[in-house]
Amino acid sequence: MQNSAAIKLESANQQAARPQVTKGEAAFGHRLPSGHLICDLCPRFCELAPGQRGWCQTRYNRRGRLWSANYNWLSILQFGRIESVPLVEYANGGVVLKVGSFGCNFKPQAEREHFGAQVGSGRSFTPLDLANICRSLVIREANTTTESLSELRSQIDKIDDELLELLVRRMRVSRDIGQYKKEHNMPILQAKRYEDLLARRAEQAVQLGMDREFMRSVLQAIHEESIRQQMQVLGE
Repeated sequence: MQNSAAIKLESANQQAARPQVTKGEAAFGHRLPSGHLICDLCPRFCELAPGQRGWCQTRYNRRGRLWSANYNWLSILQFGRIESVPLVEYANGGVVLKVGSFGCNFKPQAEREHFGAQVGSGRSFTPLDLANICRSLVIREANTTTESLSELRSQIDKIDDELLELLVRRMRVSRDIGQYKKEHNMPILQAKRYEDLLARRAEQAVQLGMDREFMRSVLQAIHEESIRQQMQVLGE
């Protein structure tokens, strides 16, 4: 091996089928006498034959020059609290703009292939685009008290308690229905009534400003538990 830290990867032929989307010539690499390139960006120091990609799936040897397939392509542009970023030193309460692209150096193979498949995905941003985004950000001072927030959370807790009590009452009625079906030899699932109920409640939810699919998923979960309760009554 011409470089003790270099890692031999798949052959160029094995990677020939991968999309060769060229975005920009990359820095942090050097050439070996053999014509192979060593990528110096991370501690893996991948040795790349012509046409071969590195471990990260984003840096590759293009005709003897190191290129980056994710140059100026962003897969994340997120504004959030600085506590969510793995920094050693920071001021609590600060904010940070998270900027990232696809590509991964230390993940398992399946995850690396997933990142490599995203070549050309996301959105292209030039440095000027990113600078304009930063200039347009409005950072609001977080100097308001949290008393109103605590009060609102208290209301949420109370409503959740009421929802739980209502669900308990509903399941109690479901068990009574199960007992009735058992005594009258009726099937547990009444498919037509169930579909009618789903459609009616979902439409009602839309009229009240909620998402139709959200309400259907809630009702489906409630119905499944109701069926389970009735099956216990029937001994099935």
